[in-house]
Amino acid sequence: MEDCGFDGGDCLEFNKKYPDCRATVSDRGARVGDGMCHGLGANVEECGYEDGDCVKFNQKYPDFKVHELFRIGNGRCDGGAYNVEECGFDGGDCSN
Repeated sequence: MEDCGFDGGDCLEFNKKYPDCRATVSDRGARVGDGMCHGLGANVEECGYEDGDCVKFNQKYPDFKVHELFRIGNGRCDGGAYNVEECGFDGGDCSN
């Protein structure tokens, strides 16, 4: 928000790069651009697919939509909605 100096200036670069991004601060905070696709509200075109973090993931699993994408391929079988063919059975973490 402008009233808060865009988080003391921390968000100025992101806002300039993605002026149409409407993801909440918690969705784009420190996690955006950290090299890991978290699958939060910033995984949309207007936010650069989490500033590029989700591009490869979205290409690999185009039809998979869950909130916590970082669970895919993390070395642990999360089961449930992650243990499905659309996400490669939790990115290979679950053996079927």
